[in-house]
Amino acid sequence: MEGLYPINSLSKNILIIILLFTSSITLISALEITNVEFIRTSCGLTTYPTLCFNSLLTRAGAIQTSPKLLAQTALSVTLDTTRTTSSSMVKLSKVHGMAPLEVAAMKDCIELLSDSVYELQKSLDEMIRPGSKNPRLVMSDIQTWVSSAMTDEDTCTEGFKNDTKMKSVVRGKIVNVAHLTSNALALINNYASLSSYSRKLDVACNVKMLLSLLLCVNVSSIHHEIMKCFLLQNNYINVCVDFFNLISLSIDKVDAHQVFTCYCC
Repeated sequence: MEGLYPINSLSKNILIIILLFTSSITLISALEITNVEFIRTSCGLTTYPTLCFNSLLTRAGAIQTSPKLLAQTALSVTLDTTRTTSSSMVKLSKVHGMAPLEVAAMKDCIELLSDSVYELQKSLDEMIRPGSKNPRLVMSDIQTWVSSAMTDEDTCTEGFKNDTKMKSVVRGKIVNVAHLTSNALALINNYASLSSYSRKLDVACNVKMLLSLLLCVNVSSIHHEIMKCFLLQNNYINVCVDFFNLISLSIDKVDAHQVFTCYCC
């Protein structure tokens, strides 16, 4: 009988290890799902949500649930795509047989894309640089530069007025870049509106919902919809979205995690 005690103790330790391992896997899965859902929800604020989601999905682990990293990554993806498209346009400009007007339009388009790359790069540099200026002014500069990049991209196709084959080729290359830039600007605008210097409750009771979540459980009641949201880390900033109508918000702590119970209209 005495020989059974070490075995039972060993079995218990093994069981604990297995449970911890399983819990870790479950936690990692929950974190991954949360990161993906954060991107999906945030991309819902853009004009081209499917393109937004697909372009950022592979970077979900790096973005996690940070609105700043989301906007920054969207900007980085847009910059890379614009650079690639710009190089492609330079090669395309060397194709023989274009009409004089098309040659001139292509030259203008290449210059516009070059300006767009420059503006996007400046924007990304400002987002990455540690804050030394007034955050409001920095975000305003970034929004202006990305808007200018969008204008450059839209103007690029305007030089090809006639319905030519070259216009279709150019448009096919530029539209993707323009849509990515539009999405990046939407996410930047959203991040700017959520930043601490402008964060405040809306009178119309549009909710400021925390998206940095470990778990969100939807519990329906007769009169209200209740969302119980478990915050992943307590040091995340409040991230707001406006698709809930908040009646009241209570905050408790469960196992060192803040739990937000939102009663929604």
